[in-house]
Amino acid sequence: MEIIDAQVHIWEKEHPGRPYAASYNRTPRPGHRRLEEATADQMLLAMTACGVDAAVILTPALYGPDNSYSLEACARHPEKFALAGNIDPTAPDVDDVIRNWRSRPGALAVRLPIFRPEARKQWQAGLFDNALAAAERYDVPVATWAPALLRELEPTIKSYPDLQFILDHWGLPQPAPMVDRDPEPFQRLPDLLNLARYPNVAVKVSASVSLSQDSFPYNDLWPRIHSVIDAFGLDRVMWGSDWTRVLSVNTYAQDAIAFLETDELSASDKEKLFGATLRKVMRWPKSG
Repeated sequence: MEIIDAQVHIWEKEHPGRPYAASYNRTPRPGHRRLEEATADQMLLAMTACGVDAAVILTPALYGPDNSYSLEACARHPEKFALAGNIDPTAPDVDDVIRNWRSRPGALAVRLPIFRPEARKQWQAGLFDNALAAAERYDVPVATWAPALLRELEPTIKSYPDLQFILDHWGLPQPAPMVDRDPEPFQRLPDLLNLARYPNVAVKVSASVSLSQDSFPYNDLWPRIHSVIDAFGLDRVMWGSDWTRVLSVNTYAQDAIAFLETDELSASDKEKLFGATLRKVMRWPKSG
């Protein structure tokens, strides 16, 4: 069975040839075990050790809209890496950027997260509209993380019925360092399930262990995972680890094992969750 991780991040230690974005917050954040780097080569070693065949890179915030390192990894390892990359949705050339997006090796989707206050204000002011319209026009999937904003996201999804949306991290608030978790981690799950009515919405059950209140193998997740699968169908649900962020909670291997070795899913269900659905939704053909 092919195993594809729908969400990983890679980066180098900062150096003059590839500086971090000026907007990147370098302040250490409590409860977050921050790696100095997670290079493409290190990621490949980690994937091999866990039996992961391929992964979709999401360019980390420390690079801002500079996807050069991610694209280099995709070009070097086209069978292993693809990209959902950052863009500036307010850039004057955003139409050209998205029109040419999938012409680069490995570039499958763009990412428009709206979890930071400034991004929320831009999105609510309609400043993402040009990017969304271009993505629909040129058939480029859009990955987004809109924690606590799924109700507000619904009109946007309705406005772009031919645009493939991919919701990161269940669309739910998750613990620091990114956003504070709700007192009950799944209290907003009905907002996610409501969006299953729109066929252009897929969801990643990614970084799931950060939502668990149990230790490994995180059995409290399964009733919620089944509710997502029942609502969306396995043709629209993908597994992802985001393991470099949730490293304080578990290891990469534990995340994979919790899903791979469970009896909660059949072999055919796992085949979809771990790769077949991602290939279809993100239109990533197998090499060769």
